[in-house]
Amino acid sequence: MARKNLKQQGVSRRRFMQSAAAMAASGTLLASAARAAREHDSRGHDPECEGSRDLNLVNGRFLTLDAHNSVVSAIGIRDGRIVEVGRGGALGACGRTINLKGATVIPGLIDSHVHFIRCGQNPGHEVRIIETAASIGELQQMIGARIRELDAPAGEFITCVGGWNINGLAEKRLPTLAELDAAAPNHAVYLSTTGAGGAVTNSVGRIFFQ
Repeated sequence: MARKNLKQQGVSRRRFMQSAAAMAASGTLLASAARAAREHDSRGHDPECEGSRDLNLVNGRFLTLDAHNSVVSAIGIRDGRIVEVGRGGALGACGRTINLKGATVIPGLIDSHVHFIRCGQNPGHEVRIIETAASIGELQQMIGARIRELDAPAGEFITCVGGWNINGLAEKRLPTLAELDAAAPNHAVYLSTTGAGGAVTNSVGRIFFQ
């Protein structure tokens, strides 16, 4: 059933493992406005414009987080402040226009390290909260609670790929197949630790990988 459900979602065994391996090895990099600026700056370097903060960012994706969760394709920045949303607007002689070519722009995040990208990239339904589990019993409870929260159909995967370590558990070991079966008897589970700490699945997941 696990393999059938994942295939219905367009996930093959090879694709699942490729995605899991890629996420465990490194974070996925979003295209940034700074990189786009280097590649697609619409004007050449002008010493007289050094320090100018007038900028139009166009052909991108901006999540405004307004009351309607609007997504716009352009913003205008004047003297370092956003003054136009949804369009670029007029620019002075030292203004720049950067074509983002569909890239998503996010604010500069300093030492965030919150694995928010993994939640969207990892296969299956993320159960990232197990990073805070202090024991295998607590980890089991978190998996069960996540399944109930999602109301996920039987056979679908519950995953946590990297970002956690068995040293946070009182038992200092991975949960066994039987322990994961007890937590999720009707859902596939796949958990892999950071680095070379290993990975584990349950009986429903094992059917998918066989």
